[in-house]
Amino acid sequence: MEAGRRCSLTTSVLGEWACAGSPKQVEYLAAYLEAEAASRDVSKRASLLCLVKSHLRKRARPSFGFQHASFSVSGAGTPLAS
Repeated sequence: MEAGRRCSLTTSVLGEWACAGSPKQVEYLAAYLEAEAASRDVSKRASLLCLVKSHLRKRARPSFGFQHASFSVSGAGTPLAS
């Protein structure tokens, strides 16, 4: 039942199938759902890891944009560093 919930399956349907099947069929269904839940967990972790790596790469890249500098303009139109 827990593996089925982790796979977003409804408890009522899981319960019906678990009661209707032979012990061997229920065992097979449980093993299948455990494998599916484990596969989904791995995919979720991989997705989060990719997002973190992507974010870190973006932060580590040098900026190719213009650097911001503060200048003031004198009356003659010549910029002076402030």
